[in-house]
Amino acid sequence: MANEFTGRDMACDPAQLVPQGPGVDPAHQGCAITGSGVNAKTISGAQYINASYTYTRTHLWRNFGVVIAFAILYILVTVWGTEFFNFAKSGGGALTFKKTQRAKKVAAAKVAAADEETGSSSGSSGTEVEGASVPDNEDQALKEISGSEAVFTWEKVCYTVPYQGGQRQLLNNVNGFAKPGLMVALMGASGAGKTTLLNTLSQRQTMGVVTGDMLVDGKELGLEFQRGTGFCLQGQRYSLPVSVHTSGH
Repeated sequence: MANEFTGRDMACDPAQLVPQGPGVDPAHQGCAITGSGVNAKTISGAQYINASYTYTRTHLWRNFGVVIAFAILYILVTVWGTEFFNFAKSGGGALTFKKTQRAKKVAAAKVAAADEETGSSSGSSGTEVEGASVPDNEDQALKEISGSEAVFTWEKVCYTVPYQGGQRQLLNNVNGFAKPGLMVALMGASGAGKTTLLNTLSQRQTMGVVTGDMLVDGKELGLEFQRGTGFCLQGQRYSLPVSVHTSGH
């Protein structure tokens, strides 16, 4: 109201002029609205809100400062509350993951191969899994299987394809890395280039020009990289599980 009424003079409606009646001199009529002057046919907007609401334009900036101060106070109280109060109930439960049948078979196969080489009996201490003996240190065996420490990095990756007699760039200086043991989420809107990036990183592009550096532990990718990566499609979402092995062969 302070913005709209300040600096505006509003004409009084004839029905609001007093006194009214036959023989009344219009020069002696005045507006019957709050804030009008004597014998005035117009009313100032600033006088109207001051007389009606005891509010002036100077109060506008005062109240604006009050709103800013309240917002800052609210943020400070929220930060303090989240720092010193914990509303989540703690429990004594633990999160465990069930081992898949594939992991158990791989561990059993390693045990069977070790028994054949050493000549030891499969009836020793362990747990039977589908006819094979699994040692008590199964977790250690699985850790050795997936214990790769190689880091996959890509830097300034660009991908250009021919388009209507010219060129169109689909990837522009994309950087990133994937560490073993960590899940990397590639997120973006539809058409952002997620599938294009995964195809490029997995060395599965069949057209266009790819530039940039894609390295495993700082070394160029070999022919075995494509065989060591998986590319899965499920529910219109794509994933690139990278498994890089650093064995001697």
